[in-house]
Amino acid sequence: MSRGVYARRVDDNQKELTNLWRKMEVSVLLLHVVGNGCPDMLLGFTDYQGKPVNILVEVKDGKKPLSAQKLTMGEVEFFNKWQGQVCIIRSKTEAKELINKYRLPPDDS
Repeated sequence: MSRGVYARRVDDNQKELTNLWRKMEVSVLLLHVVGNGCPDMLLGFTDYQGKPVNILVEVKDGKKPLSAQKLTMGEVEFFNKWQGQVCIIRSKTEAKELINKYRLPPDDS
């Protein structure tokens, strides 16, 4: 490997979350190989009004201790500078909630 290039570790739950989102008809682009703090995935789907939504997602394994779920320095820098939508997902529950937040109309009660 050349200097300054590191292999990106893939979280244990990344495949599980990718499969879940694809079953929910969400486009998933794997970005973990990009490096430089770039989040692991780009999700694309339509909201409840049929409008396109794109969200960058950093996957962390919620089954691991909090110390093992910390963002790297590069990830922190990316999150601080990115002006678009980016989030951290740690479980299938959070993965479903993220999509449903956009796909379900707001509750006006």
